[in-house]
Amino acid sequence: LAAPAGGGPLRPLLVPFLLPEHCFDQFFLRFQLLDVPCLKILLSKALGYGIVAGSVLAARGVA
Repeated sequence: LAAPAGGGPLRPLLVPFLLPEHCFDQFFLRFQLLDVPCLKILLSKALGYGIVAGSVLAARGVA
């Protein structure tokens, strides 16, 4: 069964930056929160953004 298209206001914010569309559908439309490949993608991107944000904040604190 195909899930209905949608996702509300979160889709335009999350899909281009944190999640592929397939993973967004898995998490928010089908509520399959333990989909391992999607969890790996989400964790990897979130850690990457966290490292970049931490580096920017640290650089501003040092300068």
